[in-house]
Amino acid sequence: MGLFGLEAFSLSFLPSLISSIWILIFGAFDIPAENKSRAVESLIQGTLSAIRATNSKVTFDPIRRDVTNDKVVFPNIEIIIPGNKNVYNYNQNCIGNYSENFRDKCSTKVSIESLSVNNIGLKENRKQNVELEISGFSVDLKHLLSNDDYISAQMLDPINELLENGVLAGSVKVGVGYNLGLDQFSLELSIALNKLASFSIKTKLSNVKYHNNTYSFDLDELEVAVSEDGLRPFLDYQLQNTIGLELNSGMLLMLTAGIDEEKKGSLKDLKNIRSIASFIDGKSKKLFCKRGESIHLDFSNLDATGYLESPFSIVGVLCQEFTNSAY
Repeated sequence: MGLFGLEAFSLSFLPSLISSIWILIFGAFDIPAENKSRAVESLIQGTLSAIRATNSKVTFDPIRRDVTNDKVVFPNIEIIIPGNKNVYNYNQNCIGNYSENFRDKCSTKVSIESLSVNNIGLKENRKQNVELEISGFSVDLKHLLSNDDYISAQMLDPINELLENGVLAGSVKVGVGYNLGLDQFSLELSIALNKLASFSIKTKLSNVKYHNNTYSFDLDELEVAVSEDGLRPFLDYQLQNTIGLELNSGMLLMLTAGIDEEKKGSLKDLKNIRSIASFIDGKSKKLFCKRGESIHLDFSNLDATGYLESPFSIVGVLCQEFTNSAY
């Protein structure tokens, strides 16, 4: 299957997702629960209808308002994205025969156990962050990852082997909140890919300004967690076969060696370096980054003083402390 169907899917899904995030931000204000519920239901239904407009088949069970858990739920969503009819041998390889009900054998199936918008105020004392949560998603990539072209196969085969039966599965949650009294945004994002890796970030920002084409804000809190659950061997293999480097802490020393000492921030602390090195070497499965003290960040100043020249330099600014764990 080519990317034609997936491109159309992305073009319809991404703008709607951005709109969803705005709905989440508005959820921080005192809008009646009934209005928010209807807005959320209309938005998600509109998103799914937009996906149908890309010639994809979309089905889902009846919408459910879960007052006890303060969320609106779209259960059992199934999206069938058609194959690209312009690819070579599509008719021969992709169209099923009579016994196969003439189905598109090169389509991509996306299943979502539950898509919900949480903490929208269906009950009193709701949490501050309104959340968009996709639980139990799976994407069958077998046809996308199978390719007769030799060069494409070289790139796609390792990914196909990495995924169990060619299916990418996991969950996603994004949360946004706003405290009007403190002028503070709270943001959360978590992504878990089954048997591969997971990533989560929680942060609070205040005093957000836009001036002279750049942003500044106070970073009040930051927590980042990265977990390796099976992805490391694949990354190591790819690094060795593309740039000839092994995935080990030697890369960390190489990347930090070019940073001026005064710009290393928390990376000057040997304890933090050891925690990062342990994770890169595969000795620990999780790496945590935390900031508990507020810091003012002006990206024009950071750029002018050279802090943005190296990703590791800005990491040393954002994170005060690094720790890890074996599980």
